[in-house]
Parts: sequence; C-alpha cells; structure tokens
Amino acid sequence: CGDGAGTCWAGPGTCPSPPPSPPAPSPVVEVCYFQGQDYFVDGCGYPDVIEIIDNDPSEDASSWFSGPRSVVSDLEHPDQCQELCAANPDCGFFSFEVQQEAPTARCYLKRAYADPSCYGYSVWDDCGDGAGTCWAGPGTCPSPPPSPPAPSPVVEVCYFQGQDYFVDGCGYPDVIEIIDNDPSEDASSWFSGPRSVVSDLEHPDQCQELCAANPDCGFFSFEVQQEAPTARCYLKRAYADPSCYGYSVWDDCGDGAGT
Repeated sequence: CGDGAGTCWAGPGTCPSPPPSPPAPSPVVEVCYFQGQDYFVDGCGYPDVIEIIDNDPSEDASSWFSGPRSVVSDLEHPDQCQELCAANPDCGFFSFEVQQEAPTARCYLKRAYADPSCYGYSVWDDCGDGAGTCWAGPGTCPSPPPSPPAPSPVVEVCYFQGQDYFVDGCGYPDVIEIIDNDPSEDASSWFSGPRSVVSDLEHPDQCQELCAANPDCGFFSFEVQQEAPTARCYLKRAYADPSCYGYSVWDDCGDGAGT
C-alpha cells in the first residue's frame, strides 16, 4: 500500500468510546509481539543488536553487523525468536522476519534502550520482502500482555496504520465508493461503482469522516502515494457476519517511510 511506503490505514466509520486497541496478530494466547512492527523509536537511534540468528547456515549476516550470529535450523515463528531473546540476559526486545518464498527466517536480538522513555515500535519498512511477515516485541511478556502499539495521532483514533479492512476466510468486503484527491486518477479497473473527487483529501481522518457520513459505510481503507502525492479513500460495507471483524496487514505496506 502507498506504493510500498506504508502510508495506508483502515478502521470503522465512527470510533467507539474509548477507541479500541489496534488489532493483535495471530496467535493471541499470551502474545505480546506485533506484526508489521520493528523495535525502533524515532528520535532514539537504533537499539543495539546483540546477535543475529538465521535458519539457513548459508545466509550471510547483514553487512552492517559484526557481532555474533548463529543458526537454528527449525527457526520459523516469532515465538521461537522471543524465546531466544528471553534466554539471553542482554536481550530486552526482538525483531523477527520471514522471507516466505525462500523460506528463510531471521531473528534479531536487541538490547533495550537505556532511556525508559524510548519505548515503542515503528512500522517495519519492507519487512518480509514487502509481505508484512515480520514481528517485534519484548523478550518476555508482562502479565497481562499489553495492547499493540497505537498509531499516531492517538487522540480519539481508532484506525490502524499498515492495516486493511479484510478478514481472511470472509472474502473481500463490498466497496461502495472510491474517492480520490486527483480528478485525473482512474478508479481501480475492478471497481464499477461510484467514484468522486475531494481535492484536499490527504489524511485518514477525512476518509473516516466520509465513511461516517455515508449510511452504507461501516469501514474504510485509505492510502497515500507520497511521491505523487495522491490519496485514495475506499468506503466499505461492513461484513454481514459479525464474526468477520478484524484487519489484515496491507500487502507491500512498509517498503518506505511508514508514515
């Protein structure tokens, strides 16, 4: 999404009070790591990587890293990376990604920031080769596990960056309207419904307001192509089945700025 820049959001047309926490990845039992995220706080620098662990002995460690590396041949899940972090007394947090086509997996063990105010996560640029197959979290889960990190801004916000309103196994929700900020933009070829132009469309707040104003719209998805810049707002009908509630990582979201 956002031409790979991670500039996409999804959420309901109106926020409940209080706003919900962002969607938690699977599995959900005692999980405190978050899909599509990296342990990195803007303004705090990069945390120290203390070890890199691969599942393929032929994989070279990243060229910027001169520290220890090891191989765990059955490494394939973030749970395992979290356990490796918990077993290392110097590791406070981990980041884990899978290149699914290979498949290769890599686990980064990281030292916690010394400054306690530097706590949080950021959208992982181009993780899993753009497939969103990456996770980050602490070495051990607090009890109870925390809610996933909330995107900015946080005041009365209930939409989630890097996510799309789509639930695997439930099919695609009906798109009832597409709204662009550029009148020269053609609607997606698969869409034959109404489209309109809002020339100052630039923020997910506006897309959410457009959804709230449409009685048929239950949820929205919004993306920005920053280099153009062009913005597109998808108004979507809510799934009829109440069990089909949730979000999924928006494919190729996180190949750039992640803003």
